[in-house]
Amino acid sequence: MGYASEEGGIQHIVIAEWALQSEMLGGLLFHELAHIYHTEKRSPSHKFKLTNAIITEFSQREGLNERELGYLVEGFNHLQNVLVDDIVFAAMDEAERRQAQSFFSG
Repeated sequence: MGYASEEGGIQHIVIAEWALQSEMLGGLLFHELAHIYHTEKRSPSHKFKLTNAIITEFSQREGLNERELGYLVEGFNHLQNVLVDDIVFAAMDEAERRQAQSFFSG
């Protein structure tokens, strides 16, 4: 639906055009803002140069093939999402949590 990125020291949130019509748009924006929060706070999980170096070193040391490396990166991205969603879900009201639960279970 979207992602956060940094370019030239400026944080950006990019949202897919189709996602602008989603009832989950507010949650998506909050989710991406939580990624930016972790990046600006310099949380270990969001120090991209460091985490990429660790993943690369681990991949080379363990002899991971391209597919295995992809799974490792995807797994780490899921971990980052869990960490930011801790912030998002804590700020949601009950109706928003039910909406998110329906979205994720679908």
